[in-house]
Parts: sequence; structure tokens; C-alpha cells
Amino acid sequence: MFQDQADEKTEILDEFQKKLRAAKNLIDSLEINRVRWEKDKNNYNNLKIRLIGDVGISCAFLAYCGPFNTQFRSKIVEQYLKKIAIGLKFPFNDDLDLINFLATPDKVGAWNLMGLPNDELSKQNGIIIDKSKRFPLIIDPQNQARTWLERMFKSKSEGCMKWITDLNDSRLLQ
Repeated sequence: MFQDQADEKTEILDEFQKKLRAAKNLIDSLEINRVRWEKDKNNYNNLKIRLIGDVGISCAFLAYCGPFNTQFRSKIVEQYLKKIAIGLKFPFNDDLDLINFLATPDKVGAWNLMGLPNDELSKQNGIIIDKSKRFPLIIDPQNQARTWLERMFKSKSEGCMKWITDLNDSRLLQ
């Protein structure tokens, strides 16, 4: 009887030691990740602080940069919008990538599959069209935007065709 109780005690002690070792291993592995978690926490705090400036620059880009080419859009963002944000003391990310900020890579990839060219101007135009509440005027001599819009709004193709206009359309000449 005494031996049975001693064996049971030894088994419980061995099981407890295994659990203690497992807990120590878990704590050690979590400690390794602590540095990374602290760095991520600081990065997220910086992103959160700079969010107001990033949103302001992005909104101004969407509102005012539509009619211009890529080079002039970049110039507007760098020379005017960022200076305005500095003047208003809005923190922002110096390396703000408007395409990644305003659209997910999945959405841009889906647009590319629907026929949107993969250049920066086309992506920016796609974002402007996607975020706009009104229909933009698109000058499209190669019909790339038209093809993309027709594929994008395929389920609404009847409604889409009402607002896609061709300069050779006989209805314009009337």
C-alpha cells in the first residue's frame, strides 16, 4: 500500500515535471517573439499617428489629381499636398504609396485580370474610378478603359453601356 502511494506520487511528480518543462519551453519561445512584437507594436503606433496625414493626402489626390498624368500627379503630391500637410502639422508617411494605401493588391490584381493595364497611371485611374461617386470623363483612344469597365461591370452591362460613350456614336451627332 505504501509502495503504491509512492509510485502514484512519483507518476504525478513526473507528469508535473513534464508540464513544467512544456510551460518553460512555451515561455522561452514567446520571449523570442517579444522583440518582434514590440517592434510591430511601435510600427503600428507610428502608422496610427500618421494615418490622418496619409488620409488627407489620399483624399486630396482622389479629388484633384484625376485629370493629370503620372509625372504631374507625383509632382502635385510631393510639392503641394505634402507641404500642405506639413503646414497643417499633420504627420504622414514620407514614403506613402497611394496605390497600396487606397487599394488592396487583390483588388488591383482582379482589375488586371479584367483588362486594366499594370502601369502606375492605370492603377491610379482604376482607384479614382473605384472611389468616385460620379462617372469620370475618360479619354480612351485605345479602348483599354472601356474594355476594363465593361468587364468590371459585366453583370450591369446594360447600365454600363448607357454611360460609356464613343465619339463615333451617331447619338452624339444628333
